Amino acid sequence: MREIREETALDAEVVGLASVSWKPRQNEILFQFVCRITGGVLAVTEESDDFGYFTLDALPARLSPAFRARLLDWSQTQHRTIPRTDDGPSTRELLDQGHTW
Repeated sequence: MREIREETALDAEVVGLASVSWKPRQNEILFQFVCRITGGVLAVTEESDDFGYFTLDALPARLSPAFRARLLDWSQTQHRTIPRTDDGPSTRELLDQGHTW
């Protein structure tokens, strides 16, 4: 909840678990949650430089393929938690490698 507040200026509560991903390259497990906004106003913060709301058919190009896949899996499986293995680079890794969309 702290990260949501720091990056979006919004307050939220968890309503479900969207995905659990094993990232073997980083030797980590990633949990992605579905949250409901409970307060605040969406705004640029010290940890963000832009914001927006997007429909699933109009997601921004600047998402890692793995994040996009997790989001679409959850939305297309009647909102069930989807376990998966993600072998690809993260959005941060893509940016660090100079990737442009």
